[in-house]
Amino acid sequence: LRYGIRKPSEKPFTPQFLLAGSAHSVVHRHFSASHFGINAIGSLTYKEKATPYLGVGFDRTRVVVRSIPVRDATLFGGTQPTLAERFTLGAAFRPLPYLYLHAAYTLTHGQSGLDSGLGIRF
Repeated sequence: LRYGIRKPSEKPFTPQFLLAGSAHSVVHRHFSASHFGINAIGSLTYKEKATPYLGVGFDRTRVVVRSIPVRDATLFGGTQPTLAERFTLGAAFRPLPYLYLHAAYTLTHGQSGLDSGLGIRF
Protein backbone atom coordinates (compact mmCIF):
# COMPACT_ATOMS: atom_id res chain seq x y z
CA LEU A 1 0.00 0.00 0.00
CA ARG A 2 1.37 3.42 -0.85
CA TYR A 3 0.11 6.97 -0.76
CA GLY A 4 1.54 10.01 -2.50
CA ILE A 5 1.44 13.04 -0.19
CA ARG A 6 1.37 15.50 -3.10
CA LYS A 7 -0.09 15.32 -6.60
CA PRO A 8 2.43 13.53 -8.87
CA SER A 9 4.44 15.79 -11.15
CA GLU A 10 7.18 15.12 -13.66
CA LYS A 11 8.36 18.73 -13.83
CA PRO A 12 12.10 19.10 -13.15
CA PHE A 13 13.08 19.97 -9.57
CA THR A 14 9.59 19.28 -8.20
CA PRO A 15 9.83 17.34 -4.92
CA GLN A 16 7.65 14.24 -4.44
CA PHE A 17 6.82 12.53 -1.15
CA LEU A 18 5.43 9.04 -0.59
CA LEU A 19 4.34 6.95 2.38
CA ALA A 20 4.46 3.18 1.84
CA GLY A 21 3.52 0.19 3.96
CA SER A 22 3.99 -3.52 3.40
CA ALA A 23 3.21 -6.77 5.20
CA HIS A 24 4.28 -10.36 4.59
CA SER A 25 3.66 -13.69 6.29
CA VAL A 26 5.03 -17.18 5.81
CA VAL A 27 4.14 -20.48 7.47
CA HIS A 28 6.46 -23.46 7.16
CA ARG A 29 6.55 -26.84 8.86
CA HIS A 30 9.50 -25.73 11.02
CA PHE A 31 8.76 -22.02 11.60
CA SER A 32 6.45 -19.12 10.85
CA ALA A 33 7.34 -15.49 10.29
CA SER A 34 5.55 -12.19 9.84
CA HIS A 35 6.88 -8.84 8.66
CA PHE A 36 5.47 -5.32 8.64
CA GLY A 37 7.24 -2.26 7.26
CA ILE A 38 6.49 1.44 6.92
CA ASN A 39 8.56 3.89 4.89
CA ALA A 40 8.68 7.57 3.94
CA ILE A 41 10.36 8.41 0.61
CA GLY A 42 11.27 11.75 -0.91
CA SER A 43 12.46 12.33 -4.47
CA LEU A 44 13.36 15.18 -6.79
CA THR A 45 13.12 14.86 -10.59
CA TYR A 46 16.26 16.05 -12.34
CA LYS A 47 16.01 16.96 -16.03
CA GLU A 48 13.10 14.50 -16.61
CA LYS A 49 15.47 11.53 -17.01
CA ALA A 50 16.84 10.92 -13.50
CA THR A 51 15.13 11.03 -10.10
CA PRO A 52 17.30 10.62 -6.99
CA TYR A 53 15.41 9.47 -3.89
CA LEU A 54 15.96 9.03 -0.18
CA GLY A 55 13.91 6.79 2.09
CA VAL A 56 13.69 6.05 5.79
CA GLY A 57 11.54 3.43 7.47
CA PHE A 58 11.06 0.78 10.09
CA ASP A 59 10.65 -3.00 9.80
CA ARG A 60 9.16 -5.32 12.41
CA THR A 61 9.74 -9.05 11.98
CA ARG A 62 8.62 -11.90 14.23
CA VAL A 63 9.73 -15.54 13.90
CA VAL A 64 8.13 -18.49 15.76
CA VAL A 65 9.76 -21.94 16.03
CA ARG A 66 7.11 -24.54 15.08
CA SER A 67 9.02 -27.83 15.37
CA ILE A 68 11.42 -29.29 17.90
CA PRO A 69 14.99 -28.42 16.87
CA VAL A 70 17.40 -31.37 17.06
CA ARG A 71 20.18 -29.34 18.72
CA ASP A 72 18.09 -27.52 21.35
CA ALA A 73 14.57 -28.71 22.14
CA THR A 74 13.97 -25.72 24.45
CA LEU A 75 13.59 -23.52 21.34
CA PHE A 76 10.22 -25.14 20.47
CA GLY A 77 7.47 -22.49 20.55
CA GLY A 78 10.00 -19.73 21.04
CA THR A 79 9.42 -16.37 19.40
CA GLN A 80 11.87 -13.68 18.38
CA PRO A 81 10.60 -10.23 17.41
CA THR A 82 12.89 -7.53 16.04
CA LEU A 83 12.42 -3.87 15.14
CA ALA A 84 14.97 -2.26 12.84
CA GLU A 85 15.32 0.97 10.93
CA ARG A 86 15.95 1.10 7.18
CA PHE A 87 17.68 3.79 5.12
CA THR A 88 17.70 3.88 1.31
CA LEU A 89 19.52 6.11 -1.15
CA GLY A 90 18.93 5.55 -4.85
CA ALA A 91 17.94 6.86 -8.24
CA ALA A 92 15.34 6.07 -10.88
CA PHE A 93 16.09 6.57 -14.56
CA ARG A 94 13.74 6.92 -17.53
CA PRO A 95 15.64 6.14 -20.72
CA LEU A 96 12.33 5.95 -22.63
CA PRO A 97 8.96 7.56 -21.78
CA TYR A 98 7.45 4.15 -20.88
CA LEU A 99 10.49 2.49 -19.22
CA TYR A 100 11.86 2.93 -15.68
CA LEU A 101 15.09 1.57 -14.19
CA HIS A 102 16.10 2.04 -10.59
CA ALA A 103 19.03 1.20 -8.34
CA ALA A 104 19.52 1.88 -4.62
CA TYR A 105 21.78 1.22 -1.65
CA THR A 106 19.91 0.09 1.48
CA LEU A 107 21.11 -0.17 5.06
CA THR A 108 18.92 -2.10 7.48
CA HIS A 109 19.65 -3.75 10.82
CA GLY A 110 23.35 -3.00 10.27
CA GLN A 111 23.42 -4.87 6.95
CA SER A 112 24.08 -3.31 3.53
CA GLY A 113 22.19 -4.28 0.41
CA LEU A 114 21.46 -3.26 -3.15
CA ASP A 115 18.04 -2.91 -4.76
CA SER A 116 17.33 -2.74 -8.47
CA GLY A 117 14.26 -2.83 -10.64
CA LEU A 118 12.68 -2.40 -14.00
CA GLY A 119 9.23 -0.93 -14.62
CA ILE A 120 6.90 -0.27 -17.52
CA ARG A 121 4.54 2.70 -17.47
CA PHE A 122 1.10 2.31 -19.03
